[in-house]
Amino acid sequence: MYRTKTCGELNIENINQTVELAGWVQKIRNLGGMIFIDLRDEFGITQIVVNDEDLQKQAKELKSESCIHISGTVVERTNKNKNIPTGEIEVIAKHIEVLGKCKNVLPFEVNTDQEVREDLRLEYRFLDLRNTRITQ
Repeated sequence: MYRTKTCGELNIENINQTVELAGWVQKIRNLGGMIFIDLRDEFGITQIVVNDEDLQKQAKELKSESCIHISGTVVERTNKNKNIPTGEIEVIAKHIEVLGKCKNVLPFEVNTDQEVREDLRLEYRFLDLRNTRITQ
């Protein structure tokens, strides 16, 4: 089993629960002592916090749109994000498994509003279907 919850269903009621999530890496922010990963699936986005040194080495090798599986504990965020349904919580990663590595250079950015040629979108439709604009 790759997940016990989806990225869009976690909320403040899930605090202190151990969860497993799977999805695509949307964004990675390295702040030195901590790495934040925005994990996306078809249901939403959840922020993952990586503060373990061994896991940070693994997280530094991740690229945007790589598919990963994580397990960790849900905690309340100190800086809440009211723009997303999961903005009150984050998951402290205890384990990260790479399910699929992404190429270094994608033919186009998945979650942007930039115009992409129709033939390119059709050729890489598996990437285009990850775009929230397409799936909503």
